[in-house]
Amino acid sequence: MNAYKGYDKIVPSPPTASHEAQKQRRKKALLAVVCSIVLLVGVVCVSIQFTHDDESSHKRIRSSDLVRKVCNSTSHQDLCMSAFQPCTGHLQANMSELARIAVEVSRDEAIRVTQFAMDLNRKAVGKNLGAIEDCRKLLIDTVDQLNSSVSVLGEQGWKQRIADLRTWLSAALTNPSSCVEGFEDVGVSMDENMKQKVERVTDLVSNALAIVSFVSDSEKSTENDP
Repeated sequence: MNAYKGYDKIVPSPPTASHEAQKQRRKKALLAVVCSIVLLVGVVCVSIQFTHDDESSHKRIRSSDLVRKVCNSTSHQDLCMSAFQPCTGHLQANMSELARIAVEVSRDEAIRVTQFAMDLNRKAVGKNLGAIEDCRKLLIDTVDQLNSSVSVLGEQGWKQRIADLRTWLSAALTNPSSCVEGFEDVGVSMDENMKQKVERVTDLVSNALAIVSFVSDSEKSTENDP
């Protein structure tokens, strides 16, 4: 019995050459499939990226064209273009949106100049003090009128209130000019830096009024087209 000890264990036969060849072929086939998948995913990703870039480019072009179109209706076109510059390329804009942004830009500038006037007021004396204080109050009125305009422009049917918008924007436009005239009336020189800032507000509000009127008239004309 001892002569047969261990003979009941099965010893695997060494793999044949044809079996090894089959394993190699399967590995190569699997590797080819994986490479194909990776390549396909890469092509799809690149295609999506190109499509996204192309769409973004078209949006930038459309936004720039739209900005140029509304700015052509203003008296200060370079200022208008530069005021919209931070938005160009990021807006999926329509003309109503641009009208609202134009008024917001004017309001934000008026707020900054009002603060500047307050700072000057602390150091002013005599007639200069009175003129700066009057100017500050006029600028506060301008901010309020521009805020009212922004609120209406955020509404869907803002064109139905175009008369109110023109009234508020016209008043907001008059106030900075009255500010400058106030210094002349009392015979004192206006701080040159202050004067430039106030004139910039005037130009921005002038542009905003022109844009709001242009957009209202343009969209009304489009709605009436057969």
